[in-house]
Amino acid sequence: MLNIIHLSDLHTHKDPNKNKLLKDRLQYISNEIIQPYSILVLSGDITDDAEKEQQAQFKKIIKETNLDQRTLIVMGNHDFCKAGNQLDIITTSEEAVARFQLIQYKLLSNLTFNFDIKITIYKLEPFTTKTKFLWWNINKDSKVYKTMFTVELPTEKVLFILLDSNHTTAHGINFARGQIGPKQLKLLKQLLNNKKYSNWCKIAILHHHCIYNNYFLLMEDADEFLKIIWNTLDIHLAGHKHQWDLRSNDKGHKWGGYMAFAGSIQDYTGNSFTSFTINEGRIIEYENHDFPKDLRTNITI
Repeated sequence: MLNIIHLSDLHTHKDPNKNKLLKDRLQYISNEIIQPYSILVLSGDITDDAEKEQQAQFKKIIKETNLDQRTLIVMGNHDFCKAGNQLDIITTSEEAVARFQLIQYKLLSNLTFNFDIKITIYKLEPFTTKTKFLWWNINKDSKVYKTMFTVELPTEKVLFILLDSNHTTAHGINFARGQIGPKQLKLLKQLLNNKKYSNWCKIAILHHHCIYNNYFLLMEDADEFLKIIWNTLDIHLAGHKHQWDLRSNDKGHKWGGYMAFAGSIQDYTGNSFTSFTINEGRIIEYENHDFPKDLRTNITI
């Protein structure tokens, strides 16, 4: 049996004093919610500005709360570039993306359970920059690549698909938009239609919201993504919008699974969160939780 807790949009700061609510909430999760076979899913915006010091604070917090051996993360737009928008394309840091992917891989390598775990890494297309700045025409490929991970738990019949939903082309017009991309969409379709996983619980984790109607924040290929997961994906976990929402097939949604959108754990939208319990590839329970009163907030970020 496997228990999955979903949180998102940590926006970790380099000043520890600004991370108090974040750390207190994660400590509560660790003390009160985590079970022996629990996995914590953090669906992006782990940091606020993709800074090295913020990444270091996240690693420190996740270790001090004893969650560093049971956590999956994906990259959000705030982990990709400063302030989470591509207007700052000149200072978008390849080093930040490379550091994030290393943290992501180390957390995967740290997963500690009494069942088999198989991790696969898919290196996709490079991030590119295409724009004009003053008298410079910029058209270059990055040294870092869009990367997808899968985590197979054969004993539990669970497949996690960790998608990178950041836009592959850095351009100011994209702002904080997302994109799965053609290569990743093709891989996702192959995985979801693979007979090997026909009776497994298949879970996709990404940051960007697939039904967001704001042009500068939407996922560009959301329609293609939704067509692929239609009646093939069991759980879809995302963040980005800072709005908690759970949409499930028992509420009349025909796509056939559960969509859980987490609010930001740093503000009032993260006062609630969702967990799922899976047994032998079947979702047997989902539960909505509220943080206790002393960990609830009216703060907006």
